[in-house]
Amino acid sequence: MSDWLKTLFGVDRGDIPPDAVSRFEFANLPGGAAGLVAWLAILALVAAVFWIYRREGSASMRVKYGLAVLRALMLIAAVMVILEPILTEETWARMEEGKYAFRVALGANKVQIRKAVEELFGVHVVKVWTANRKGKPRRDRLNQLHGRTSRWRKAVVRLAEGDRINIVGG
Repeated sequence: MSDWLKTLFGVDRGDIPPDAVSRFEFANLPGGAAGLVAWLAILALVAAVFWIYRREGSASMRVKYGLAVLRALMLIAAVMVILEPILTEETWARMEEGKYAFRVALGANKVQIRKAVEELFGVHVVKVWTANRKGKPRRDRLNQLHGRTSRWRKAVVRLAEGDRINIVGG
């Protein structure tokens, strides 16, 4: 394992035992765009696991690893369901009523959306509405190419009284 990875994960400070992290080699990763995606996914999972592991306290090492892996996978799954918030004048007005709009994955159902919002933002979701939006026809005037924009799925969630999501930060 590289020295900078040991420093990043806290092995040199004694936060994590040296044998907890298996040997990591850049040469074993696939190449090209697929390799980049695989590299980012692996890095996100490893970082999430060790961040959660360091927060667990005095539990046994196996329990810490198990909890860390499960929480990291749940967080990654939630991020894959909720793609982005929809911020328009209408959705800003609905935020005062406790209703928030998101663009979600096409295959996501209401239960997955509810769990993802609760996991990502730490709030209680009361109701979920979904709508499949059709792609609009598009035409490039210069060369007369016809096509459509991508279809997408919209979800509006209503939160429990007193819960709030700070979407734009600040």
